[in-house]
Amino acid sequence: MSAYNAFGDIVRINVNLLVATICGASAFFIWPTSIEWWGFGFLSILLAISSFKLLVRAIALMRKLKLFAEYSKRAQPKSATLASAEALRKAGMLR
Repeated sequence: MSAYNAFGDIVRINVNLLVATICGASAFFIWPTSIEWWGFGFLSILLAISSFKLLVRAIALMRKLKLFAEYSKRAQPKSATLASAEALRKAGMLR
């Protein structure tokens, strides 16, 4: 069993991507067509910035998850053969 639980990171990646998509789509759809609705333009810019930030955070979490997967691949235990009495005698450990 692994000491690191990747399920939480997978959920965080998916939530970040979902919220980034929602923020990006909202920013696109509420962009004003006239200057009278400048407040929606400000809100749209804030949503686009937060969408970009969430996307960057999701990519960083994906890289972290990939790095942990590579480390755990390298750290797999290797089986060793048991030393026989004859091998121990040859090595000078038994008389």
